[in-house]
Amino acid sequence: MLNTTVTTAPSFEPISLAVSKTHCRVYHSLDNDTFGTGSVGSGLITTARLMIENEIRGPIPNTGFTTVFDSWPVAREIVLPRSPLVSVTSVTYVNTASVTTTLSASTDYIVKSYNGMGRILLRDTANWPSDLHNGGEGVITVVYTAGYGASAALVPEALKHAILLQIATLYEFRASMSPVAITVNATIKNLISQYNNGNYV
Repeated sequence: MLNTTVTTAPSFEPISLAVSKTHCRVYHSLDNDTFGTGSVGSGLITTARLMIENEIRGPIPNTGFTTVFDSWPVAREIVLPRSPLVSVTSVTYVNTASVTTTLSASTDYIVKSYNGMGRILLRDTANWPSDLHNGGEGVITVVYTAGYGASAALVPEALKHAILLQIATLYEFRASMSPVAITVNATIKNLISQYNNGNYV
């Protein structure tokens, strides 16, 4: 069993308020709060980005994650469920003495990324520690960062355009009694299909 949570939220949105309004042909400020300021957690901009992230099954702006596991894998690698991988901060486990121990990147493991999918691989001379605590869940913790960049300029244009299209849809049908279900349509899905990592659990 594994469980993944966001521990460091994105520091920016790939689409600004000004770009969103221009795309939607809105030239007044009355709906600024509806769009949001372009900062994280605000309005249609954030909502649209989250919908696209759910569709591609991964983060768009760089985001910090913590994934916990109940046991070491049978194989000599840990596959991380969020991609594309940027970096691994730490790998820790709780030992039989209930002490949290940190594995060493220099002696215990190396980090690899295959097509963005992050893996933590044991070094040839290392093995998974045998003193893993077996009395509870989530005794192995991996802290890492995944995403397409630390700024909007680094985010692929196709993903930014998909967010814009989704913002326009949400704005067009922003009434609570919209006659249509607000989903990610086929055009957007085709636009972003190459970024779907298929492992968003």
